[in-house]
Amino acid sequence: MSERLERVEAILEVLAQQTLANAQATARNTEAIERLFAATAQNTEAIGQAFAAIGQNAEAIGRVSTVTVQNTEAIGQVFAAIAQTRESIAELRASIAELRQVVEQQNRAITYLMSQD
Repeated sequence: MSERLERVEAILEVLAQQTLANAQATARNTEAIERLFAATAQNTEAIGQAFAAIGQNAEAIGRVSTVTVQNTEAIGQVFAAIAQTRESIAELRASIAELRQVVEQQNRAITYLMSQD
């Protein structure tokens, strides 16, 4: 019977060691799960911040788009003003040419009248 008792004691010792190993593994798993939950919370916060940044970027892009449209309109107005300025310069040159002709005619008339004396 003592041999049988020794075998039972050995089995109980193995079971105790296995139970201890299982308890230690469970503790490690629990710690790992706690770290996982903490990392998940950090990831969730980071994702929230990323979405907030995306929202801010979208707003900024919207503002830039609005400014770009306004700038495009302003550039169009500048080109129209340049075209008008060019037309005005051409008209001014034509007017100057006409004035030169008038001055030349007046100079000829004055020269003629002066020569009549």
